[in-house]
Amino acid sequence: MSWIGLRDPAAGQFHPGGLGGTPAGALADEAALLPQGSLLIEFTPPDDQSPCEILSHSATRPWPGAITLTHLGDQCIELRHRQGAAERVFMLDAAWLPDSGPVLIGFSWDAPNRKAVLSAYSPRTERLVAAELVAPFPMGLSEARGLTLDRHARLNPDVAFLAISDQVEPIGPMPSLSGRATVETPDGPRKISDLLPGDTILDQDGEPVQVHWIGTRRVPARGTFAPLVMRAPYHGLDQDLIVSPQQKVRLCGPEVEYSFGTDCVAVAAGLLAGDTTVIAARSGPVVSYCQMVLSRPVAIRVSGAVVEALDIGALTRDPSLLRHSCLRAMPVEVLPSGKAGQVPVLDHHSARALRQFGRFYA
Repeated sequence: MSWIGLRDPAAGQFHPGGLGGTPAGALADEAALLPQGSLLIEFTPPDDQSPCEILSHSATRPWPGAITLTHLGDQCIELRHRQGAAERVFMLDAAWLPDSGPVLIGFSWDAPNRKAVLSAYSPRTERLVAAELVAPFPMGLSEARGLTLDRHARLNPDVAFLAISDQVEPIGPMPSLSGRATVETPDGPRKISDLLPGDTILDQDGEPVQVHWIGTRRVPARGTFAPLVMRAPYHGLDQDLIVSPQQKVRLCGPEVEYSFGTDCVAVAAGLLAGDTTVIAARSGPVVSYCQMVLSRPVAIRVSGAVVEALDIGALTRDPSLLRHSCLRAMPVEVLPSGKAGQVPVLDHHSARALRQFGRFYA
């Protein structure tokens, strides 16, 4: 199992057997505990960084308890978890939070080993911070149900989604490509999902590069994870490509050169959505993405489009975070450094202006 609860502004879902099954009504054992798990919230802080409550939920059964998550202005993020008469208070420095854009706030707990992590990751700025904590409570299964289904559980209007897993989920940059997409190798096209560490693929210029890590993650299909379809033949695609909004895509052509004075730029796929070339994909409550870390930071062709491999800048800047990421089994020594080609990365306003020129081909 993994993700068992999901709530967005429209509705909530909860299924102890894993999302995608039949939603749960009354619990067979409402006193059951989740000894390990994760709470993930996508939240856009206010522009003035003023204090605000992100999440609040309290209950009296099967025991009195409450959980609150608060953004304390430019000071910190605070999580309070009360069970009976006992309370845990966890804090995370949040002075770095961006002036705009969503932030993924994660709280994972491993009660048997007395470990917890409170984290915040900005996909826009690629900044990740985490605090390692001790002695967390296990979340009650009834608490998890209440957070996703109880109409009295309060969510800030700027929360895109809340999700609960029964596993300690990784934090930071995540895979963002469909595993069914193809990449070029010296022996011809191969599906990304068929690749293994040590395999060789070709970069956008046809030069060989080795796969150091490849992984797949299931994530909530909401917010910055909501899948998009990049439609062929736009962007150089030879087939439709499903991506996460965070996937970096290369754009080249006279429109780019005219607007930015450079041959090529990179842009998050989510900033290209809004016309006929990049549209929302149909999806259930969760979606699977795949991605690679290569021996050197280069752009590659995926189903014909030029895209970037997994951006792990947040982890190379602070290798201590590696053990909490999806690359936690990867030795620090084999992490590549730098960015692929150092091309300019467009922000929201630049991407909007560029879209007005029309459709692009890589």
